Amino acid sequence: MNNNKHANKRAEAWDAMRAALTAGIELPDDPDWETDLCGTEFGFNNKGAIQLERKDMMKSRGLPSPDLGDSLAMTFAVNVASSFRIPAVSTPINVQPGLGVESMDAVKGKYEPRRPYQGSCKGRDSRDTE
Repeated sequence: MNNNKHANKRAEAWDAMRAALTAGIELPDDPDWETDLCGTEFGFNNKGAIQLERKDMMKSRGLPSPDLGDSLAMTFAVNVASSFRIPAVSTPINVQPGLGVESMDAVKGKYEPRRPYQGSCKGRDSRDTE
């Protein structure tokens, strides 16, 4: 966290979300999103760091807690690897509790990453097998 710019992690996450929205990420056209994202006000603390309005203050203004906005903002709270490499060794690809691990060696020929899924999941339990 940049302590000079943000008062806390929540302010930092909302600022990162704002940058992503400015860059063009799209959200559903839903009034709940607008209420959550536009209802939260911000200011600066005595050190000049960005600080978001407290939820109890929002409540006193008649606004609900910005659950959708906070959820989206938290996806920007930590940096994740921009890419990763899958090693060419036997790597678990499907781990299901109680059902064991299916490795790449066991599914050779079953998985084609560039072929769209042709099956149907309708009415199937995740533990069903073909």
